[in-house]
Amino acid sequence: MAVDSVVSTSEGVVKLNTAGAARGNLGMAGAGGLIRSIDSPGRGDFANESAGIATAVTAEKRCLKTGLGSLGH
Repeated sequence: MAVDSVVSTSEGVVKLNTAGAARGNLGMAGAGGLIRSIDSPGRGDFANESAGIATAVTAEKRCLKTGLGSLGH
């Protein structure tokens, strides 16, 4: 598994990392992500372990929507 380098964010900036995937073009899908800021590197994480039957693109969109929704709380 490759590990991306962590780029520091500016003060007051929040970074949202997401990943979504599906097994096959239309198959079981899942998603998750991490919310970070310079003030709180592990600010929060979220996961939708089972996004149901979907395409990879749909799983990515659901993950982004979940992550953006988490920022509002």
